[in-house]
Amino acid sequence: MLIATTSPKDSKIEEYVRTKNIEFLDKSLFSIELYCWEDIVDLINENSDTFKWYVTESKFREKYDVEILFQNAKKEFTIQPKFKRSIKRYKLAPDFGLSRMLSNQAYLHN
Repeated sequence: MLIATTSPKDSKIEEYVRTKNIEFLDKSLFSIELYCWEDIVDLINENSDTFKWYVTESKFREKYDVEILFQNAKKEFTIQPKFKRSIKRYKLAPDFGLSRMLSNQAYLHN
């Protein structure tokens, strides 16, 4: 298994991957390799001919235009939910001091 990331090197992650690699190899499974961004840059520099070929032969572009079509070659797709739920929201009106009057015991006894 090859793990490639643009993250910088991290000794804890590298140690974990090494430990798992040894564990898997001892079980006759597969190897695990980790390539962080610095490793990837080193590989590109070591294989500059391959990099140049890729850039020139594949007409390297940074942006690709892609058109995605859905059912019946439509550019838009509408999903209708099976169930709809209505929610009523109430807004409390100002109580004009009613709560203060109700909390006043003298007012209730008159």
